[in-house]
Amino acid sequence: MTLKEKVEQAVGEYLDGKDMVLISLKCSASSVIEVTFDSLEGVTIDTCMEASRFIESRLDRDEQDFELTVGSASISEPMTHPLQYRKNISREVEIMEEGSRTKLIAVLEDADDNGITVTYKEKVAQEGKKRKVEVEQRRTIPFSSLKSVRLHF
Repeated sequence: MTLKEKVEQAVGEYLDGKDMVLISLKCSASSVIEVTFDSLEGVTIDTCMEASRFIESRLDRDEQDFELTVGSASISEPMTHPLQYRKNISREVEIMEEGSRTKLIAVLEDADDNGITVTYKEKVAQEGKKRKVEVEQRRTIPFSSLKSVRLHF
């Protein structure tokens, strides 16, 4: 079993019965392991320490030396898991869609297993008026069309 497979197994055991999800697991060729978690309530430093100890207890340093870092998902990183979208409902997000060069700034209204629903203001031409009028738009965007979504600051 490879080091990454052992870490995946340990992470699975650790998460069993917890309200947390694995956001990412990276294992480099030089045995540097990075594990990132998230939950609806957030992930504390104490939780990261507990997870680190648990994962490390399932690995054997005599068999292979490694460097382990366990952390929580960063608010500046793009969202990658449906839980992260649900966690941030009602917050303003920056959306990059596949094939688009412009960012859409919108309020995240809803998220399910298929995609997200957002509202945003857009200026549109109105018949009989010289100036464009700002109108609130509502769109549902499937995950497959999203390049990246992150919180807007």
